[in-house]
Amino acid sequence: MSEREARTKLTGDELLEIQAQTGKRYELIDGELVEMAPTGGSHGEIEMTVGALVWNYVRQHRLGHVLVGEVGFYVRNDPYTVRGADIAFIRAEKVPPEGIPSSFLSIVPDLVVEVVSPNDRSADIAAKVAEWLAFGVETVWIVYPSERTVHVHRQSDTSQVLSGDDLLEGSGALAGFNVPVRAIFEE
Repeated sequence: MSEREARTKLTGDELLEIQAQTGKRYELIDGELVEMAPTGGSHGEIEMTVGALVWNYVRQHRLGHVLVGEVGFYVRNDPYTVRGADIAFIRAEKVPPEGIPSSFLSIVPDLVVEVVSPNDRSADIAAKVAEWLAFGVETVWIVYPSERTVHVHRQSDTSQVLSGDDLLEGSGALAGFNVPVRAIFEE
C-alpha cells in the first residue's frame, strides 16, 4: 500500500474546520483538498446578476431558496466529496422545516449555475457538470463570460448553447422563468 493510499481521507466536517482556520476556500474531491482561487470582478458581477434574476423570480413566486457564494454540497452522498456551487436553487419542499443547514448540504438542488473563470479548464468544467447531473441536479447552467454564452445541461442528456437574444429558461420548479442571455452581460 502506498503512502497516499495509507493516508486518511479528509471529510466535509474536517474541511469546514480547515476553512475556518485558514480562511481559504476549498472543494473536497475523494478526500483531497482542492484550493479555490478568488474570482475576478466580472465573475462576481455576473454571479450577482444571475443570482439576482433567479432570486427575484423565486421570491416573487415563493418557490424556495437561492444560495450563492460557492455553497458546498456532498455531491456523491459521501463525506469525502464536497463541490461548491456559484449559485444553487432549491425548491421549498426539499428544505427541512428547520431551514437551510449551516453545514455543507446533502440536499440536491434543482438548478446549479457555474460562472467560468479565465483559469478554469474545460475538462474540469465538464467533470463538474457530470457530477452535478449524477447527483440529481435537474439543470446546470455554465456561464461563459468571455463568449457571452450560457451552456445549458439537463438530466435528459440534452444541452444547448445560448447567446444574445436567446431566452435562458427555467424548467421544473423554475418553469416560467426566462431572461434573454444578453441581460446577464449588460453593464
